[in-house]
Amino acid sequence: MHFIFRIFIGLALLHVVWLTPVLAEDPVLLRIGDEKITLSEFQEIYERNNIEATRTEREDVEEYLEMYIDYRLKVKEAKAQGLDTLPGFRQELDGYRDQLAREILASHEVTDQLVREAWERSRYDIRASHILLRLPDDPTPDDTLEVYNHTRDIYNQLKEGADFAQMAREVSEDPSARGSEGAPNQAARRGNAGDLGYFTVFDMVYPFESAAYTTPPGEISEPVRTDYGYHLVKITDRLPAMGEVQVSHIMLMISPEMKAEEIEEKERKIFDIFNQLQEGADFAYMAEEYSEDLQTAGNGGVMAPFVSSRMVPEFIEAIHHLDESGDVTPPVRSEFGWHIIKLTDRSTPPAFEDAEEDIRARVARSDRSQIFQKEPEDMYEAFPEFGRIMQEYHDGILLFEITEKEVWDKAIRDTLGLEAFFGESPSRYKENELDSVRGMVIADYQKYLEEKWVARLRKKYDIRVNRELLKTINFE
Repeated sequence: MHFIFRIFIGLALLHVVWLTPVLAEDPVLLRIGDEKITLSEFQEIYERNNIEATRTEREDVEEYLEMYIDYRLKVKEAKAQGLDTLPGFRQELDGYRDQLAREILASHEVTDQLVREAWERSRYDIRASHILLRLPDDPTPDDTLEVYNHTRDIYNQLKEGADFAQMAREVSEDPSARGSEGAPNQAARRGNAGDLGYFTVFDMVYPFESAAYTTPPGEISEPVRTDYGYHLVKITDRLPAMGEVQVSHIMLMISPEMKAEEIEEKERKIFDIFNQLQEGADFAYMAEEYSEDLQTAGNGGVMAPFVSSRMVPEFIEAIHHLDESGDVTPPVRSEFGWHIIKLTDRSTPPAFEDAEEDIRARVARSDRSQIFQKEPEDMYEAFPEFGRIMQEYHDGILLFEITEKEVWDKAIRDTLGLEAFFGESPSRYKENELDSVRGMVIADYQKYLEEKWVARLRKKYDIRVNRELLKTINFE
């Protein structure tokens, strides 16, 4: 059932909110079984649902109290029948919780903190390696504990001196750590031993990013949980942000199949090219003449602009040492071959005032806008309105489910009961045939069933109202 319809059914009439903290001297106005509603709680609920009223008659308060009692009885009965434990209920409530968390975070001051944090992180590029142990789809608590303990065991081995790269090759469940052998129409791929290269803010999922930016270079993080599983993150380097750059390069390729003497010849040749550049040779001409990167050689070696996460780490390290447009690196070795790099243009990260609007939009779209969803108790503690609205959702869904079960479905499916009800009230309907007025009869039968049901609930549960205390309420 659609969200708006559910909330209308459960809340438009009563608009019940999460009850405010009970004061020490706040007397109890209403008891329903073991549930207590204090005077201030009821007054707050009433005022929230009568905000346009300038004066309230005593009869209105009494009538509203009876409606409120009926509401609480239905929710209480839904809990008694275990409707709040059904998977469908939990899934729907979790969906509302996640949506509400995003909305509150998007409009709350916590977003300002996340925006500032993202900008601070954008000023640095991080190079990290990781070991990943995956969780199964829909993991049970036992699944999660098992994977966590395995990750913790690996962490302890690393802290005792085990080599991170070797451990990544052996145990990481990220396939890129080990690489793959060649196959028909597919080249062999070197494993990266867990090395993810450089990245910056928004390039990784938020928990991973946070571990990367809060772990010092050379250190290994505690196990980090993401949607992929548990990670151990080792920080290799932290550099001032490169921003977006455009470079030209001259490349001599190296492949795993090459013999040692071929690789040595490539090295000799790249340094010879570099020496010619030092002596004044034109970079574009040398790229067109010697570069083996066929995509860029014909254009003087010019590459499309890129950021740190889009290039091999050796490139990023080398570019970090280039200060001015036109500066050229010495030969740089990467897993793909040798490169000589010339800086053409660089746009460094903007000041906070210039970046704020864009970062705010990216924060709202990113997974960091859901940082409390995995630990909802954090939202309850940080934002009191979150708890109030979640209770509205909780009770509203239960009200819908129990009313559907006890009233609406029965009125539609109980054909014999419907016919009997119609037969007992011939003067109420102008038509003599049920089919011609079925919709009207079903609506009346639903009302009849609800009245009978509420009467049973009022007998089932002990209801106590302090009528004298109710008289002390002043809404003027």
